[in-house]
Amino acid sequence: MVIRNKRRKKNKVIENCDYVFQIQDWRPSYSMHLDPKERFSPGPYWEHLEIEITGLVLSPENLKNRITKMAFLASRNYVSFIEGN
Repeated sequence: MVIRNKRRKKNKVIENCDYVFQIQDWRPSYSMHLDPKERFSPGPYWEHLEIEITGLVLSPENLKNRITKMAFLASRNYVSFIEGN
């Protein structure tokens, strides 16, 4: 009896993929609270900033015409990182 090695198919690797959306709706949300015990942040204040975007996928083709919701959160701590300080 001869055992043959099966060749495995290599999966396609997508190195880079761009997504294009048509924005249909967006909702910002902001809140600021006192945090004297510093439970949520390293200072006396705690902030929350968020934007929720609803959009229609235009590209890639296999996801076209799907409605998608995305949420982006922000923090003041990221500003110094982005500015390089």
